Amino acid sequence: MKCGLFDALTGRFADGTRLADVPESDHRLRSILGNLGRLFNTRRGTLAHVPEFGLPDLSDVSRAAPAEVESVRRAIRESVERFEPRLRRVRVDRDVSDPSSPYLVFLLSAEIELFGKVQFQTTIRADDLVEVRQKRGR
Repeated sequence: MKCGLFDALTGRFADGTRLADVPESDHRLRSILGNLGRLFNTRRGTLAHVPEFGLPDLSDVSRAAPAEVESVRRAIRESVERFEPRLRRVRVDRDVSDPSSPYLVFLLSAEIELFGKVQFQTTIRADDLVEVRQKRGR
């Protein structure tokens, strides 16, 4: 099975797309993307049975405070390493390509077994919503 258990049980990916509507070759990547979205949009301590799942509260993080940005970067990497085992050699870097952006943006680079290298752009918005999307090309 290339998709995650949650996807298989519901018959849909996190964005609501039916598994049957997506080529099987894309199932693993879509499943990982959905899991990252759930992981990054869950605050630690929210799930009583897995209190360490998710990211810490991001509402007070300042883009200009290097220590806070580093703390978020590290939290993203540690969460991915712990809760998304399909990604290997995880690296998280701050994306500073748009210094005028009001958002905090990170690039998550990793490898997927039998797939190769992949990169995701993770955008943290002021409203506490974290958007994760695959970044194509380099």
